[in-house]
Amino acid sequence: MDFLNKGIMKEQPVSTHGHGREPRVVVVGAGMAGVGAVGALTAAGIRDVTLLEARDRPGGRVQNVVMDDGFVELGAQFLHGKNQVYNIAEREGMLADEPSGNESLPDTLLQFRPFAFQSSDGDNVNPVIVTHNLQVLEELLAAANAAMEGKAEPDIDASVGDFFRGHYKVTMAKMMGSEEVKDAMFRWMELWECQDTGGSVQQLSLAGDAQYAFCPGNGTRVTTQGMEEVFKCLLKDSVPEGCLRLNKPVKVIHWTAGGGLNAETSRGGGEVDVEEDSSKSEERTKLYSFNNNLISSENLEEETSRLNELNAAFSIGTKPKGTSSETVVTREPSDIIFDKDTDRTKPEFSVMIECVDGDVIFADHVIVTSSIGFLRSNPDFFQPRLSEEHQKAVSSMGFGNVAKMFLLWDAEKGSFLQNCCPCLPDVATEWTQRMLGSDVAGVIPLWLDGSDTQLKSAKYSKKMENGRQWYEEVSIYHLIQSHSFCLVAWVGGEAAIIMESLPVSEVKDVLHELLTLFMDKPDLPPPCRFIRSEWHSNPYTRGAYSYLAAGVPLELHQVLSHPLPSSKDPVVQLAGEACSKHYYSTMHGALQSGQLAARAVLSRYNLAQQ
Repeated sequence: MDFLNKGIMKEQPVSTHGHGREPRVVVVGAGMAGVGAVGALTAAGIRDVTLLEARDRPGGRVQNVVMDDGFVELGAQFLHGKNQVYNIAEREGMLADEPSGNESLPDTLLQFRPFAFQSSDGDNVNPVIVTHNLQVLEELLAAANAAMEGKAEPDIDASVGDFFRGHYKVTMAKMMGSEEVKDAMFRWMELWECQDTGGSVQQLSLAGDAQYAFCPGNGTRVTTQGMEEVFKCLLKDSVPEGCLRLNKPVKVIHWTAGGGLNAETSRGGGEVDVEEDSSKSEERTKLYSFNNNLISSENLEEETSRLNELNAAFSIGTKPKGTSSETVVTREPSDIIFDKDTDRTKPEFSVMIECVDGDVIFADHVIVTSSIGFLRSNPDFFQPRLSEEHQKAVSSMGFGNVAKMFLLWDAEKGSFLQNCCPCLPDVATEWTQRMLGSDVAGVIPLWLDGSDTQLKSAKYSKKMENGRQWYEEVSIYHLIQSHSFCLVAWVGGEAAIIMESLPVSEVKDVLHELLTLFMDKPDLPPPCRFIRSEWHSNPYTRGAYSYLAAGVPLELHQVLSHPLPSSKDPVVQLAGEACSKHYYSTMHGALQSGQLAARAVLSRYNLAQQ
């Protein structure tokens, strides 16, 4: 049976709730985690499920934008190894062809060998030197990843930056080229790590970073139609018609342990006074001491086994190709209260969800998939607030920002292509060669130590905490398969936050001037169009994705994912990529976390194994 096929449910509805009715579950956020939760719940026979999305589209941090004859991906775009999301893309025939000679290349620095490393003085670094130095730097990354292996008590205060700088001299001695080039490549490697996590290497936990696990296959892949189309297939498979409500932001979630919303709870006044039995009290004591035996398994083998189990249980990737990718048509469920004037005393429910428009929804369980950035920016989102330990985990978890900036040209108007007929099939190849050179996938700017180039187009002159301008943190320009005349530039951390605050016209001009400087092509025409991601500015995300920060317990992911008030009574649960111990910051990690949150609810009704 295909549990993810839309509309396929158990023949007999579930009616095991204590009040003689089916349990009601509300899922907040229609991203990967939210859709994963709904799919798991409905597959097991829970029919009274509502999925609320604040924005006018589902997908969360997965978003395509059509541009000309192609598209750009403002959010998640990479498949990291073979996992549930990969299986959907493969099933639908959406996997893009792998670059020649790159069929088994893992997600490492060696993937940048086809790029032109250009120094700030306009020189191109010899490709032989580039390849050698990338190998040396990759060995440093591998050593950092293995630094905490076998240690009974890993040093949680150690940062990745501490490790890098502690091995700076040894690494520099192994590298080739001038001291200036070697230093610039070392700093670029640190910069890339920042843009791979959203936080600086000094913020990134050495022990926590080592917890990240690569799925089998290791390489990164993109899709032919964009990750949003892959997501739509998952949405169609997982979410029954009428379940999804768009443009429905939640204002506050009132909840109580043990069932029974009273007037005091509904007003959000004070802590809920609940008597717990000794077993629940003991369970909470264990949880809040940050021990390792929480929902997520302690070791990678168990976590991988659980991921495989989820793959099998929810039949991801087994449905025949051809699933429609249309967004689910929404309707208002008739059996759910959407009434601004409704009585807010509902003793048979444990959750009351108050929407921004004044509508109220009652439920037995709520699964919240909002980002760490949103939860941190809205401390009163839950009434009463989450446990002290959950609050600490939300405030302590690293949540960085990564931004993409797309520069698009019109090949017919480009002065450097004025003699090239646009109707020729190789016009894109001609454009690429004149833009970047032959057999080059992109440009990596290397700022030599002491370079202090003030760009004419940069109106914002305030420097960051590290003393650099925001544009000095642009780590790469590269081609994309989804648009023939586009370069995308990446920036992360504080620089990305600054970039989002600047006018679009200034960012476009700065990136163009920067490219002409490093490519030594003053006649390079400016882009015709420009679009950027703004995940930090978005009030519903407030950033890109999570990382484990230095100095915090390694169990934050498990604390975040633990149900409240207990695993036996999962009234409130958090889900999302930040709740995944080994797959944080990824789509498959978010999807898995939503499924695990649903499983906790199903366990409450003895449905987890069905």
